[in-house]
Amino acid sequence: MFGVETLEVAIGLVFIYLLCSLVCSAMKERFARLLDMRAKDLEKRIEILLNNPDLQNRLYNHPILKGIDRKGLPGNFRRAYIDS
Repeated sequence: MFGVETLEVAIGLVFIYLLCSLVCSAMKERFARLLDMRAKDLEKRIEILLNNPDLQNRLYNHPILKGIDRKGLPGNFRRAYIDS
């Protein structure tokens, strides 16, 4: 029959799975932040999307994006996220 031991094992497995996924997600975010992967990927995707250097400059120099600029970082576009 379906005993208490089976339920305990199932709960334990779910807990271990969730814990491992949380640790892996935190490590991935840490590496992405250290290597500045999100900002580089965002810059590359905007370049592909717009496909026009004039539009890219207009976007990067927009007052709303200038307000969230991360000062002191190399490059002209080091934002990892753009809020909707």
